[in-house]
Amino acid sequence: MQNYLIPCDNGTAKLVRPKTWDKITKDWKESCDVIEFIPYQYNQKNIDKVCSLVKTNLTNDMRSEKYKEHKNNPMFGHCVHSSQAIFWLIDTAYFISMRGEDITGELHWWLLDTNTDKIIDATKEQFDMFDYEPPYDSGKKTTWHTWKGVPKKQTLDLIQKIQPNSKRYNTTEPSTNFGTLEAFL
Repeated sequence: MQNYLIPCDNGTAKLVRPKTWDKITKDWKESCDVIEFIPYQYNQKNIDKVCSLVKTNLTNDMRSEKYKEHKNNPMFGHCVHSSQAIFWLIDTAYFISMRGEDITGELHWWLLDTNTDKIIDATKEQFDMFDYEPPYDSGKKTTWHTWKGVPKKQTLDLIQKIQPNSKRYNTTEPSTNFGTLEAFL
């Protein structure tokens, strides 16, 4: 999995979402969607806090069209961008992305904390409406299902909702320091 997270000297981090893949040069081209935010320190209290913030900030417009009809199940269709947001918001290398297929053939995503062997799944409540459990037993380590593991737009949107003082911009040079969140630190 490529690393789209750029740590900054001021205690913030930038999550970069390249917008266009150049098939000829085999590299990203044009501008990138970037969000600069304050990462959360890795500990159980912050993991619980971020999971709670993720759940609180999920909206129907973040779901793909396929899942928007499931309005009676507010967590259904949010597992990828929710897991990605937690993955990048918590400052750790212990998380790995996991995916499993439930008994209906639907794919479900969550994180595994390799330090504690705990499952981190902000959207597990979607299974409360069903008579089966999340597919943790059949889950496998996997890369994000997006092209080249690029963060989803919904992931950046979710991080921005969780941290409304984060700085979001488009640029062709994401490693350049365009702004800072020092006023909020």
